[in-house]
Amino acid sequence: MDLIEKMYEAINKQDERKQGIHVTSLVYDCLRRSYYSEKFGEGFFDIKTLITFWIGRVLHHTQVLKEHELQLEWLGILGTVDEFEDGILLEKKTTAFMPKAPLEHHVTQLEYYKLLLEKTGKRVKQMFLMYIDIANKDIKVFEVEPRPLAEIEVELIAKKTELEASLLKNIVPPRHAGWLCGYCNFASICFKGKENEV
Repeated sequence: MDLIEKMYEAINKQDERKQGIHVTSLVYDCLRRSYYSEKFGEGFFDIKTLITFWIGRVLHHTQVLKEHELQLEWLGILGTVDEFEDGILLEKKTTAFMPKAPLEHHVTQLEYYKLLLEKTGKRVKQMFLMYIDIANKDIKVFEVEPRPLAEIEVELIAKKTELEASLLKNIVPPRHAGWLCGYCNFASICFKGKENEV
């Protein structure tokens, strides 16, 4: 029996996600990546990336607050809040380096979760991002000040509406080239002009 092969097979098993548009599909400006992901799956990862994702999933299983892995849905938008208790919203992120400040897309994700929580009757008083540096065995927590809820709502609904329409009509959303392209599994298709082929 090849134990390394068995381990790789176990790591490669993805968590089953409920069908629908998730908050994590809407946090970036480039909805094209989300479109491809919804149409064709997450794509292909090398084994090191799979191990990194697996470590992140395992660390997320550690419960910190009373409500853990809290499933939310509002207007067809799905989200899973890492931790929530008494108005405290906590999102955990694994990283290979400790950021000096919260990353913008992580702040956006937290804001979207705040909106979903508020819209489903749970008041959010404070929001925190916890970074777990797996390379240096360090933890750092940042408090996040959200934008006004009305602004967050308009932005989230606009992105959801655009992605939904693209998926329904089979029309690829516009590309927003930037730093995310360097991490996107669909970059080779996106930049070859073969938008609907995977």
